[in-house]
Amino acid sequence: MHSKAILVAASLLLAAFCLAGCATYRGMASADLTDFITGVPGVDHNSKLEFLPFNHSWTNRAFSLKKYSSVYVAPVTTRFIKPGCWVNSMSAHITSEKGYRAEVDELAGYFREQVAESIRAYDKNSFKIAGAPGHGTLCLELALTEVVFSRPAAYAGSMASPVPGTSSAVDATLGSSVAFELRLRDAGSGEVVFTAADRRTPPAKVLDLNKLSFTSSAREICQEWAGLFAQFLNMDKQETLRARKFKVKPW
Repeated sequence: MHSKAILVAASLLLAAFCLAGCATYRGMASADLTDFITGVPGVDHNSKLEFLPFNHSWTNRAFSLKKYSSVYVAPVTTRFIKPGCWVNSMSAHITSEKGYRAEVDELAGYFREQVAESIRAYDKNSFKIAGAPGHGTLCLELALTEVVFSRPAAYAGSMASPVPGTSSAVDATLGSSVAFELRLRDAGSGEVVFTAADRRTPPAKVLDLNKLSFTSSAREICQEWAGLFAQFLNMDKQETLRARKFKVKPW
């Protein structure tokens, strides 16, 4: 009986570490670019600017942020999320693609609000938020291309796991991952002058209370990106932007 218990525990640990490995890969791997960026002529899809912490970043050589004094944050589109993606978020809260799409649309609205608010609140901000595209305005266009929501019940269960080590290994599979694509467009000419794309999981925590709410982790990722966008628009030439990989607070 004792040997059987050991075998079960070992099996659980092996499964947990395999799942955690898949989740880690999902958080670190680059998402495939969609037509939101690949449809823009002249963009180098393999470009990655060293001073930015995104999987993909490209800029037109003639692009200069100093040419603009205002930025229009366009509504965030979700139409590039693949059909069937919703099954990765199935839980007691999300039981259908329709319900998933409704939550994704709400996250898109939240993302747009966070970007505008982060730019306004940035200490060194030199951009006004424009109500519409116009001459001398930079148009910030965003797409959510992947959204995986947390599974609160499963995460709560993993915290109470009787098998040592299982909780920390399994909880990596139960949080969110989100991917975005971004275009900066000269509102006057319509030319796309900058693109970026990234996929992220939330910063690692010893205890992640956000996973006890199925949307909180996804919102945390959007908050992180919004802050990075504000820094990018106002950055010095010698500055390098870095994303947080670890967070002490559990929320």
